[in-house]
Amino acid sequence: LGSAAAVKGVQPLTVDTFDDFLRKHKRVLLQWYAPWCEECKAIWPALTDVAGRLKNAGLKTKLAMVDVSAETFLAGKYDISQPALHHYVGGERLEDFEGQKVADDIWQWLSTREAPEVAELSAADVDAFLTGLDEGTLALVAHVQRNSAQHRAFLRSLSDIADMLRGADEVKFAAVMLPESASAKAETRLLMRRPGFSEPDATELHFTGTWTALDIAAWAKAASFPSLGKAYSKKYTPSVVQKVGSDGVLVLCTSEADPEDDAEEEDGGVLASMAALLRPLASEYPKWKFTLCDAGALTASDRESLLGSSADRSTDFVSFRMGPKRRYVLDDVENLNSSSLRQFLSSARQGLLHGRYRSEPRPDIDLGHDGVTTLTGLTFDELVKDPKKDYFVA
Repeated sequence: LGSAAAVKGVQPLTVDTFDDFLRKHKRVLLQWYAPWCEECKAIWPALTDVAGRLKNAGLKTKLAMVDVSAETFLAGKYDISQPALHHYVGGERLEDFEGQKVADDIWQWLSTREAPEVAELSAADVDAFLTGLDEGTLALVAHVQRNSAQHRAFLRSLSDIADMLRGADEVKFAAVMLPESASAKAETRLLMRRPGFSEPDATELHFTGTWTALDIAAWAKAASFPSLGKAYSKKYTPSVVQKVGSDGVLVLCTSEADPEDDAEEEDGGVLASMAALLRPLASEYPKWKFTLCDAGALTASDRESLLGSSADRSTDFVSFRMGPKRRYVLDDVENLNSSSLRQFLSSARQGLLHGRYRSEPRPDIDLGHDGVTTLTGLTFDELVKDPKKDYFVA
């Protein structure tokens, strides 16, 4: 166990092989380790065991490892400060494995992500399955002949759907097996039930596209978005909404929402008032995504995505994202109304506003005792573009 090269089934990566390996393999569980880390070495037998199980099951997830003491560039690029197991999907870090580092747990975690569980139902069981769903849980039910082209396409679509919704919505999958005598063209169907969706959104949708894995996944991912979301989650990041054909995402965040507030009720408090502002825009701009947001529930990563800075935020704001590099923030929302919100959006779309850069928190004092001003993304435009001053920026 002294050398990572001897860990069977786990591919050592370097700065020269890292990107190519993640491009070649859609799903990778990556261990960041150091040679002196006994905890890291202790799970190598489990990783070898899991690699064998994945291969025997015909699954495509690969295991890899990076020595952070040797690959300092990679460690710095991915901000690795301690041993970790990161799950990459499509070249992007999707989530971290934080369970018990034993073979059974790692295997279960990986296999259910690549091949989500599908409940097999009788036609008589479908109603009970759908009516038993909680709000916020989506369900897809396929009526297909076993091992048909439609059945196989449905199964192949599920991992992509689950990947996008993980951490945002719970999703359940089920299938009803049609008899061989059934007409594949007339009786094969796929539905999505969306509890908690309200007008103008239907609670149940039926797939009408071509039965390919790509088309099913694209339909289901797009259908997972309501016209107006009730909470912010990672599926409202630019990289995700662009994949479902949306041009941008607008998030209206409040720090004043009460747990009892209900965006759907006229007297639903702050959330209802905010929802009333966004609904007309959501109808007018179907190519954009809109959602409400509880500022207190945001993680540091969420704040960095929405505001450009991970610093705590205790005031209301509007964040408008148009792609990964275009971020506009409206801080003055005390008297926000339909007119001012429309003006903000119009100005942002026309490029008339300064974007909000990704930034470190603003320092307590901009001008230091040495006469040097510390600039951040939050203060760059404010200070450097002051027509009354000249700056030499190093």
